[in-house]
Amino acid sequence: MIIIDARQPAVKLKKAVIFIPGFKYHGLSNFLLDKIQRKYKFFQAYRELTQDNLQIKQVELTTCILDIYEVDWTEDIPKISSNNLQKLFLSIWLLGYWTFSRIWSTFRNSPLLVIYSLLSLIILIIWIIANTLLLIIILINFTGQTSVAFLSIISDNILDFINSLYLWCLKSTWINIQWFAWGLVIAWLFSFSISEPINLGLELSHFTKEYLKSNPLRISVRNRVLSILNPILSNQDYDEIIIIAHSFGVVIGAESLGHTLLSCPKPVKFISFGNNLVFLSKKESKLIENIVSKCLANLIELNSTNQLDTHYWIDYWAEFDWFCTKIPLKLFKKSHLSNDTIRTRFQRNKVFYRINNILNLFTGKYHLIYFEDESYVKNNQGEPIGVLKRIFNLITRIDVN
Repeated sequence: MIIIDARQPAVKLKKAVIFIPGFKYHGLSNFLLDKIQRKYKFFQAYRELTQDNLQIKQVELTTCILDIYEVDWTEDIPKISSNNLQKLFLSIWLLGYWTFSRIWSTFRNSPLLVIYSLLSLIILIIWIIANTLLLIIILINFTGQTSVAFLSIISDNILDFINSLYLWCLKSTWINIQWFAWGLVIAWLFSFSISEPINLGLELSHFTKEYLKSNPLRISVRNRVLSILNPILSNQDYDEIIIIAHSFGVVIGAESLGHTLLSCPKPVKFISFGNNLVFLSKKESKLIENIVSKCLANLIELNSTNQLDTHYWIDYWAEFDWFCTKIPLKLFKKSHLSNDTIRTRFQRNKVFYRINNILNLFTGKYHLIYFEDESYVKNNQGEPIGVLKRIFNLITRIDVN
């Protein structure tokens, strides 16, 4: 007979939860921690620890202990020059790089993505024209020796064009000159007013291009993530490891999991939100196919000793999130896994949310909607289940009512 001493507390499961945020969406762990502490009555304690130079946010619940990590990979993001002239040339280069590609074919998967891309394209073109006009007027009004030294680096053809434009303005009527002056003022005001979103857009599109094309950059970002991920995977103290990725963090998380250690004694799950894999595959199809295929194959290998009858990669996507698209099974074709195996180990969940402001569809606000209380998925019976509730149930094994 086995006698259980009720006075002895049951040993709590210990789990590692690793957050891999997107490009400009840091602090997700704090966001969810705040919800756990305010909403769930089984929250008991919170601690901040340091172990092996890693910052850990530890949450103690009635049934388990969660060690929460957040990976900061943004130190590898290439910096963009603050020089307006260099920024202008970079924007023209990126405009050509992204415009003349197959990304427009994602219209079938995400019409909102294409619509937003077109709007961004129009704004960027106007910004380029505005800054070009400003550059022209600066060159026209340069005087003295400084202007001679500056203009000497510009070709004669460009100088002839500038001079012709200037002479046309002088010879034109007062109305034409007035409109030209007003155009410059409006161009300057417009350029100044959208400089912040333009800078953000340039940083994102420049980094994405470099990440897709530059193997050294991908290796650098991957090694930074693996320096945190590998020690956790080999840590014998954890009963389960859950990796949560959002936005571009899904690409980085999948890339890292595809190159991680294949010796983990505990279950490993990958949960992704707002992926942009399909969009990126239109630019670099072979690279993205390799990333997702190796990720799922490694997750299956990592869990081979656990024999879990469950999904290893769980993805959440929404039609109203223009950053995101549904991941097609054909994207895993390089994994050489059967469709039945892929369906068994990879799960797609469509997220629903009541749209209360249609303008927010184009601001990027709904890219974070997965973590709101009002977002939900539907079970097999068509009944709504809150996304946060489902994720929390998965992490803690506590049935949240």
